[in-house]
This record gives sequence, structure tokens and C-alpha cells, in this order.
Amino acid sequence: MTLRQHAQVRTPEHWGTLAAYFSMDVTEPFWEKLGFVSERGVAECRAALRDMILRLRQAAVKSPNPLPDIRDWVFTDGPLAWTAQEQQSFLELGINFEATHSEKPHISSWASVLIYFPGMFDATVAAVNDPDAISHILEMRDSELPTDAPEKLSMWDAQMCARHGWNPKDELEYFPPLDELSIVENQIIADQILRWAAVNLDPAAQRVFWENAQAAIDELGVWIPEPLKPLHLKV
Repeated sequence: MTLRQHAQVRTPEHWGTLAAYFSMDVTEPFWEKLGFVSERGVAECRAALRDMILRLRQAAVKSPNPLPDIRDWVFTDGPLAWTAQEQQSFLELGINFEATHSEKPHISSWASVLIYFPGMFDATVAAVNDPDAISHILEMRDSELPTDAPEKLSMWDAQMCARHGWNPKDELEYFPPLDELSIVENQIIADQILRWAAVNLDPAAQRVFWENAQAAIDELGVWIPEPLKPLHLKV
């Protein structure tokens, strides 16, 4: 299958939103953390993406019915000046990108409860019985990027916010360019913690870790449609 065919599993709206996020200056630190592999540097990739977005808008004005499909622009040769590896990397990132809890309830629940590690994980700390291992989990957990929007956005970022209705100044509002990327980043961090634990903790400690997380989910009232899956843990 071609990249374009693979991209069909997510809607044009999904890819358009993701392209908007990654075209912004404020999201630059997230590119690598979320798995995008840039062969020529983030600045050059972002400039090419912005150029494509501007030309896509012009094409939409000229031919509004039907609107151009952004997947035809991102995942075919020509419209977006990215290498094949950069297109592949963006495809993989985008297919797996899901900030809605109900769409990925298990890894999302793990990410939610790990915020409270080790405070709600006394049994796990006792079972692991290794301060260095606990410190390593904490170090991984605390590696997330800040989500505070700068006082002044770049001109491009301000234009993207205006077009999409995103308000970085209202503290009561959700600011998707940073908040959604942060949610997915924390899912990735949780996944990395579980993979590390599966290799470095003994099976008994892994089971306690999993049971502890389920208990924390119940106590916090985190919605999940079924018992928490251990995912990578060997239980």
C-alpha cells in the first residue's frame, strides 16, 4: 500500500488539524518527542509544511466543491517538500495520534494514574524495593514538556489560532495545539515506563504495579470500559 492509502484510515480533518499543530512555532519541542524524524531539521520541515498549507488554501478557494483532500497533498510526491522518510514518520505519528481518552482508554488511564506515582503506589514501591528503579520511573514520568503558551505568539501561530478558534490566553479554556500534543506525549511516556518496567522489574513487582494502577483508577474515578490491561507488563 502507498502512504496515501495508509493515510485513508484517518479523516482529512484529522490530518488537517495535525498539520496545523505542527506548522506552529509553539509546538516545535513536541516534534521529536512524539516520534517525528526530521532528516533536514525541524525549521525546514515546518517551512515546507507552511508553504503547503498556504497553497492548499489557495486551491480550496479556486475549487471549493469538492474541497481538496489534504491527504493528497501530504502523502503523495510533489505538493509537500518532505523526504519520503519524513512523510512516513508523519504518517505513523498521525495514525496513532489520539488525544480522546475513550479512543485509547488503557494507555490513557495508565498516563492518568502515573501522575500520582509514587504517592498512590505504596504497594509498588514496597514490591520493587529499589530506590534507583523508583527514581528512574519518576525521571521518565517527569520528562514531559511544559504546556504554557508564550505571552506573545508568532504571527503564524496567531493566524492559526484565529482560523481554528484556539485561545491560548484563557486559562479556563483548552488550548489544543499544546494540550492535545501533551496528552499524546504522556501516553508515549506511560508506554515507555511500562516497557521499561517489563524488562527491569521482576514479575511479582510488575503484577503489584498493575494491580496498584487499577486500584488508583478506581479511587480516582477514571472511566475505563473494562479492567485495566497490563499492556507490556508480564503478569
